[in-house]
Amino acid sequence: MGRKFIHSEATTVSAVTDYTTAGTFSWTCPTGVFSVLVECWGAGGGGGGVICNPPYPSWNTAVAASGGGGAFASSTINVVPGTAYSIVVGAGGNGLQTQEYGGTGGSSTFATTSVVAVGGTGGHRAFTTGVQKDLEVGTPRGAGGSASDCTGTIKFSGGYGAAGISSVPCSAGGGGGAGTT
Repeated sequence: MGRKFIHSEATTVSAVTDYTTAGTFSWTCPTGVFSVLVECWGAGGGGGGVICNPPYPSWNTAVAASGGGGAFASSTINVVPGTAYSIVVGAGGNGLQTQEYGGTGGSSTFATTSVVAVGGTGGHRAFTTGVQKDLEVGTPRGAGGSASDCTGTIKFSGGYGAAGISSVPCSAGGGGGAGTT
C-alpha cells in the first residue's frame, strides 16, 4: 500500500498525521495552520504469477518477477484553515497465482493533484509446461514508479522489482515496496 504523511506547523500547532491504509480520506486544516509539508509514497506493484503444468522435467523451473516499488513525492502546500482536503493512499498491485502479470500499484495523492506519487508496475509472469518452457523472466521485472510522472518539489522514482530466475521450481514473484528518500 502507499503511504501519506502530513506535517503541519504554526505558532501554536505542530502535528503529524500519518495515513498508511489504502483508501480515500479527508483531512480538515486546523485553525492557525497555513502550510503543510506533504509526503506521499506510491504503492508497490504486485508480483507476477506462475503456472506449472505436469509432467515436471528437471528443467521445469520458473520464478515470476517481483513488482516495482512506488515513487515518492513531497511539497510544502499552502492551506486554508477549516478547508477539507482529499487524500488518497494507493493500494498495492494485485499479486497473482495464475499465469498473469502483477497489477500496478495505486497512486497516493493530496488535494487531487497538489502532490502525487505514482505506484510501481507489476512483475511479469512465468509459464512452464512439460512440453515447452515459455519464461518471461530475467528481464521483465516490475519498474518502479517514475519520478517524472509525479507532482511535487521533491520526487524520487521507486526501485525495480527483482527479476525472476529459473532456479526455484514454480514460484510467483514478490510484491514491490514503497519508494525511498
